[in-house]
Amino acid sequence: MKTRLVIIVLFLSAFYKCYGQVDSTHVKVQAEERIKVIDVHIHAPLGPGDVEDNSMQKQKIELVREMDSLNIVFGVLNGLPEFFDPWNKAAPGRFVNYILFPCINGKAPSFARDCFPGGKSFPDIKWLENEIKKGKIHGLGEFIPEYIGMNPNDKKLEPYWSLAEKYDIPVAIHMGLGPPDAAYPSNPCPYKSPNFRVAAGNPLLLEDVLLKHKKLRVWVMHAGWPMIDEMIYILYAHPNVYVDTGVLQWAIPRKEYYYYLQRLVEAGYSNRIMFGSDGNPGEGIKAILEANFLTDKQKQNILYNNAVRFLKLKLINNQ
Repeated sequence: MKTRLVIIVLFLSAFYKCYGQVDSTHVKVQAEERIKVIDVHIHAPLGPGDVEDNSMQKQKIELVREMDSLNIVFGVLNGLPEFFDPWNKAAPGRFVNYILFPCINGKAPSFARDCFPGGKSFPDIKWLENEIKKGKIHGLGEFIPEYIGMNPNDKKLEPYWSLAEKYDIPVAIHMGLGPPDAAYPSNPCPYKSPNFRVAAGNPLLLEDVLLKHKKLRVWVMHAGWPMIDEMIYILYAHPNVYVDTGVLQWAIPRKEYYYYLQRLVEAGYSNRIMFGSDGNPGEGIKAILEANFLTDKQKQNILYNNAVRFLKLKLINNQ
């Protein structure tokens, strides 16, 4: 599927192939509708080539330009450590860095980029703690055990949950939908995920982790779609859990997205939903602004205020 995005990158091309449900044409939001936006689900490109080649320079320029055009004042950058410095230099003060893992046989899911030294799928815990202390990594995410068929309460993940709670850094965990046919050779992504397990993305599997780490801040990416009842119950039982809208605005039919979003809102959780683009931010913002079941206050909360509170961005109001 061809895409016509402002940010034309191999990463997004591969990403849209993974889901491939909607026309991803860039959508501009009318100036009179523009309000401040925080995007909690931006992926640093994982395509081939050197980090500082001409293609990367163009990508950085286009990303910042698109953020400005859509009034996205701040973003959570999900990716691998090698990409953080170049993207933060491109837009100082506009991003926080979240580290993506675990990987599949040492490769980033869907994009086949090497993740960590020695072909490891998990970052070294001592190295990670040092990077957190130095302020180079601000959160864990996209945290993707579902891609390797691992439940979030697996013992192997416990050191990472403990580290996040110790330093009060959020964890953004992928739950719910992955690419269609995720565990099959017909998976449209360039790099396959044969161990992907739908059952590992059930939000209820977070409960043991949350009860063991009661100060932990977690947000569920993709809002756990399509497991709405389970997601609502976790929100009801655990006050430090939020969700984001990532991918839902363009990977599933709009009617289904609105049904799911409205269920969350009517259950009383509009103050714990955050906007995440996961690609094509213009379409995502437009979808929120055009949702007639949301009040103006709820739209502003989803697009901005909820993220300020959850991420503890005390200085964001100066932007």
